[in-house]
Amino acid sequence: MRPRTVPLLAFIATMVLSTAAAWLVLHEPPITVGPPVRVVLGSLATLVLPGYACAGVLFGPNRIHHAERLLISLGLSILICMGATFVLHSQTGGLSATNWARLLWSVTAVASIAASIRSSRAPADGPVPLAILPAYGPSPSRPRWQVGLHLVAAVAAVALLITTVLAGIGSAQQQPYPGFTQFWLLPQTQHNATQFELGIGNFEGKAYTYQIELYHNDHTLARWSQLVVGDTDTLQLPFVLREPLGTGDSLTAVLYRADQPTQAYRQVRVWRNALQAKEPSS
Repeated sequence: MRPRTVPLLAFIATMVLSTAAAWLVLHEPPITVGPPVRVVLGSLATLVLPGYACAGVLFGPNRIHHAERLLISLGLSILICMGATFVLHSQTGGLSATNWARLLWSVTAVASIAASIRSSRAPADGPVPLAILPAYGPSPSRPRWQVGLHLVAAVAAVALLITTVLAGIGSAQQQPYPGFTQFWLLPQTQHNATQFELGIGNFEGKAYTYQIELYHNDHTLARWSQLVVGDTDTLQLPFVLREPLGTGDSLTAVLYRADQPTQAYRQVRVWRNALQAKEPSS
């Protein structure tokens, strides 16, 4: 049975689907697109379409059967993703969704255009010089050096896969994220309204110098300045009030960053009512 000709419209549809998947990542669609549609388009754009377009360039429109073309498309797509991991790992932004969308769309678009050109120039039918699926009958004997070469290729493929996974994990851990600072004011014990703790957690991506102002019922109670906190570090400041807070009293802590000394960066407040604990039942 001879393979069927892959129509030119198939490569055009490949480019359209890839463009739609990239658009969902790079732009906000005018209509709501549910997760199932995003998953289907993302899977096609990652695991099928790049290899399908490249298979059209390598083998032409009518040289292999559909089953062979599907297997080759999956294999080529995986290889393209593995190679893209190394390329994106060395670029600014790493393995971000936008970088993946741009690279895979570029590969698919270029390969689809080349495959379309080859499909339009190819004859309507021709011989089938390549057969990926095994034929029935006794398998021909192979030289020993071919067996060794296959083993080397298998080991190299496994090593490439492991290296790709490790590179992906390393790049994912280095992804930039919006910096933030944690700031808290908590009682050290539930039954003591005089012992408190102020805390700063710096996750801004670099060290910062902070200042804290503490107010009791809107009256300045204490001030801490030149508090240097390194990236991913925390700082605890325990303090004790001279007298317990009365009912309705409040403590307010305001955090300032040294680069914005007049603008409150974080603020927390606790009330005496919130600190009252239930008496244990006898």
